[in-house]
Amino acid sequence: MRTILLAGIVLTLLATARAQSFNVDLGTSPAHSPVPDASYGGSVGQVGVWNAPQAPATSPTALPASLLVDLAGGPTPVTIASSSFSYQYDSAAGNAGFAALLGDWFEIDSAVFQLQVDGLATGDYEVTTYASVVDCTPAATRVTVTGSSEGALVTTGSYMNDHAAGVTYVRHRVSIAGGPLVIEVASTVASCFSELGACNGLQITRLDGGSNAICAGDGSGSACPCGNTGGVGRGCANSFDASGALLVGSGTASVAGDTLVLTASSVSNSSITFFQGTQAVNGSAGAAFGDGLRCASGTTVRIASQLASGNVAAYPSGPSQASISVRGAIPSVGGTRIYQAWYRNSASFCTPATFNLTNAVRTTWRP
Repeated sequence: MRTILLAGIVLTLLATARAQSFNVDLGTSPAHSPVPDASYGGSVGQVGVWNAPQAPATSPTALPASLLVDLAGGPTPVTIASSSFSYQYDSAAGNAGFAALLGDWFEIDSAVFQLQVDGLATGDYEVTTYASVVDCTPAATRVTVTGSSEGALVTTGSYMNDHAAGVTYVRHRVSIAGGPLVIEVASTVASCFSELGACNGLQITRLDGGSNAICAGDGSGSACPCGNTGGVGRGCANSFDASGALLVGSGTASVAGDTLVLTASSVSNSSITFFQGTQAVNGSAGAAFGDGLRCASGTTVRIASQLASGNVAAYPSGPSQASISVRGAIPSVGGTRIYQAWYRNSASFCTPATFNLTNAVRTTWRP
């Protein structure tokens, strides 16, 4: 009976975490630009079902409150709605998933376009907003998330075959405590013929699924080696992403029912090493190491190395790989451990070193 109860609790917690992360493709017109496949994880590697909320085919129009499904396609009470926009679609060059996401959009021809997501559980989230399409030159699309300390961030809107921070997307970190998630998108150009800006979609990622982020290269702790400060909660900036790399723990940290997954995004497409420590460096502030900050110390263990694809790597990546509690030799009574990911960054960028690191996450293991 105790085993059944424990399994039920673990499954409930895991389902709750998955039910609070979402993929959304805006402006979908199936005849021209289909919804991305569930195997496409976008710039954050968040694979799962993509929502495609439909607005009335009028101009201008607004998206009525639409229910979202979670990454597994299950129903949730979370809704998304928008203010007025002029609906538009197009077809972008690039790979299938990339083109499906960026090849359509909600076109903005008013001062500010606002998306509102209601029903998110209390917690910390990262919001990735895709806003890559603008017609005015020079121009940029400005994105603001209410309550986020990052403030206004801009994209320059160039089509490519891969994502880049500040070009195809921006990321904000925000805490939700019973209120809505509000995203505002506007053009930096005061006036133009039309099509002042656009929003292609967004990914909402729940960050506190078993681990708490610490030791960020965002200026809140030790300084990054070359003044290469990263985004809030992330590692120090690297040569290809000024926001730095992000490590997130999701799932349940229970020795008896371990579903914890470590996911590193905005890393190089090379072998990524996940490692564990028993202590946090310098009171969780970290210390300069390579182009980043070393955060995990004490008794350290190499958990695994994974080959990144699309600038994302995760461990474990499938049922055939040993759990993190097994690889890290977590005792049956549990305990607290620090996790971080190391990645190669061989471009001439910061120090003579050819590597950088993500932020760290502190995980408290239960029995």
